[in-house]
Amino acid sequence: MKLKLVCLWHLYQPSVGLEMGWAQENAWECYRIIPKIYAAHPRMKAAINIQGVLIEQLLAYAPSVIEPYKALIHNGQFEIVCSAYYHPLLPLLPPEDMAEQIDMDMAAIEDTFGVKPVGFRPPELAWSSILIPILAERGIQWSIIDSSTLKLARKKMPALTDLEESSTELLPYSLEDPSVDLADRDEAFYQTYVSRVAEHRVNLLIRDHQLSRLFEEPSGCLTGVVKPKRLVAALKNLHHRLRGGIVVISADGEYIGGQGDSSRVVHFEEILSEMEALDFVESVTPAELFDRVPARKEIFVPAGTQMGNFDRWTASAEDKIFIQQLNHLRRELEHVGLYARITGKADESAIRDLLGRVRKLILMLQSNSWLTWHYEPAQLRIRGYEYMLETRSLLNSLKELVYERQAALS
Repeated sequence: MKLKLVCLWHLYQPSVGLEMGWAQENAWECYRIIPKIYAAHPRMKAAINIQGVLIEQLLAYAPSVIEPYKALIHNGQFEIVCSAYYHPLLPLLPPEDMAEQIDMDMAAIEDTFGVKPVGFRPPELAWSSILIPILAERGIQWSIIDSSTLKLARKKMPALTDLEESSTELLPYSLEDPSVDLADRDEAFYQTYVSRVAEHRVNLLIRDHQLSRLFEEPSGCLTGVVKPKRLVAALKNLHHRLRGGIVVISADGEYIGGQGDSSRVVHFEEILSEMEALDFVESVTPAELFDRVPARKEIFVPAGTQMGNFDRWTASAEDKIFIQQLNHLRRELEHVGLYARITGKADESAIRDLLGRVRKLILMLQSNSWLTWHYEPAQLRIRGYEYMLETRSLLNSLKELVYERQAALS
């Protein structure tokens, strides 16, 4: 039985790129390269997640980037995967905001690529079962989660997982140590699952945390620290142990696109060539995988992210202040919006426009990039507070308009 290989590449730039031109820079250096590489290797397939806010930027600055992806999506080599439009940590949002972020992302994909996605990649692989009804109601059939989250499920609730415990640690080796067997890991990480809430169900793909990290800094295989043949050797070892199985690799697309380093692109092309030549590996999209191998084993997965629990992202005092202020803005918008609807003013064009503008800014400020990005963090955080000031100003104008007009009618 062949080893089924699923690759999912995540493409994203924060909304600040609309002002700073990051989308243009990354389009030239990264995003154009990915479909070119895959077009030269037609047996290799991939799932692609282009975040809705990045689609917005590419359409504004580099629309020609979109066409090669569209071509590979329509010929079946790529499967397009949805997410949340502005890249928030979804389980930390109110349910209606989670739904709106996902709806916006799905709409951007359908409008741009002409297909309705059936797969989902939560930002930062931040998972909670609260997502299952929201996803299932929108026709989403599967989601990817991180192997570290699966390990948490097995440690905390073995009776629900129906899996044997293993002494294998999630991080059994150092990525810098070329002598360690990358495949020395529990087979439970190399199968699919299904998770349910009431009548709603979503299939789960398990991202191999370690193999995926090989594609990312500081020790990624695309920097040459871990050579392409090293990854191929790991796949051979996995096949030997599992006699089949499902391996899921997922990383940021900027890494395989090179990030300005042509040597990384060469390494990735070599990786794809090596894997394409392996007779025991079958490259499939997630939709193809679930069509052929339906998930049958049920599991409850507790909340978590690709980097551990949610405190990893929101623990600092600065983070807490930012989130608190954003929640204040959201509550104020909710109150004034409700008042406008009750008084019949929500349909007036000026009020409707301001409601929409403030709502969009709040959704944008829910992006986790304002909290966690380590590239020029002060610059990003300051930009986030500037957006907050803009939101506050528009909200004050909205309140004046709604309450003054109602007072005039009293």
